[in-house]
Formats: sequence, structure tokens, C-alpha cells
Amino acid sequence: QIFTVSPGFLAYSSLSEQHMYYYDIFVKNAFATYRDVLKRVAFSSNMGRQLSHSGSTSVRTGMDASGVMRFPDENYAREVMQLETIGLELMEMDGTVILDRMGLPVPTYDINNILSFARVWTGFEIASRRGNNEELDYIEYSRMDTMVLRDIGRRDWFPKKDLVGGWLGDRYPLCADLPKGAFLKAGATYKLLG
Repeated sequence: QIFTVSPGFLAYSSLSEQHMYYYDIFVKNAFATYRDVLKRVAFSSNMGRQLSHSGSTSVRTGMDASGVMRFPDENYAREVMQLETIGLELMEMDGTVILDRMGLPVPTYDINNILSFARVWTGFEIASRRGNNEELDYIEYSRMDTMVLRDIGRRDWFPKKDLVGGWLGDRYPLCADLPKGAFLKAGATYKLLG
């Protein structure tokens, strides 16, 4: 029950299609990796609204109408670590809690990690409505499609620290560091995914 969404909390409990679509994430990925399931849940519009990371913006674009600085929403960043992945305390492979010199549990993350990971979830918005679902409830957005990066300017593009002193995305080469045309391969075919 770590991937729960509450129909009552999201105030649309009478609409069934969107809940079935969310449920289908688990049915379709029953034999997939946990990482695949986590990715699909994280980008779902239900989870984006439930844990409020849809619409979160980077600090540089996060000024509200009164000119006050708005920081990225920390809710999903905290929940994904606490409930969906690593938990609150470091553990050995056998599940025993790792203790520090004072005999206290060693935390898996701190507020700096939450702030860094909150920046990962900036720029995502609920997709626009399609006309072929939930016709009786006219809204401007889709309650079933995955979230999208519609305005890339709202995304935080600066580096983000990981949990072990490195940076998220390390080990992946930058496009600028690759030889020109390195992504091209003789005989390769490419699919348009969006």
C-alpha cells in the first residue's frame, strides 16, 4: 500500500476511469522491475496531484504574484524516499538498523537531500484533456495521461546532489562531450515517442 492515492482527498471519487487507469499501472507492470513501477507512478497525474509535485517550479521561476520567492514543492521528494524507496533509517542487507556511535539510528537522508530531490520534480504539469474519456466531467486537464514538461523554463536545470555525495545523472555523458553525430548509427531506426 505504498503507492496509494485517495479518491476522497482528490475530490473526484465518482469518476472510475482514472482510478482504473492508475490501477492498470500495477497490472501492466506486474512482472516489471520496481524501478519501472516507481517511474510510472511518479509521472501519473493521480500521484502528481495527490503529492503536489505537479506544477512545482524551479526557484528561478517561482515568484508568486506578490513577488515572494516560492521554492519547489518538497512533498513528493520526501515521500518517494520515506515511503517508496529507502525509508527513514539506514539498514544492513538483513534489515537490521545501522546505529551511530551514540546508539541512534543513522538517517538515510536529511533536509538538504529533500531540497535537492524536490528540484528534480520541477516543471511537470498535468496533461491537457483528451476528448475520449470521462465525457460527463468536462475539465481542462487529463486525469489519466502522464504528466508532461510543457514549459521547460519552469524546470530546474541545475545539478542536483544525490544521497552519497555525487550528483544525479553521474556516469551519463553530457551531449557536449560526445563526438559529433555519436547518436547516429548506420541502419538504426528511431521511434517518435511523444
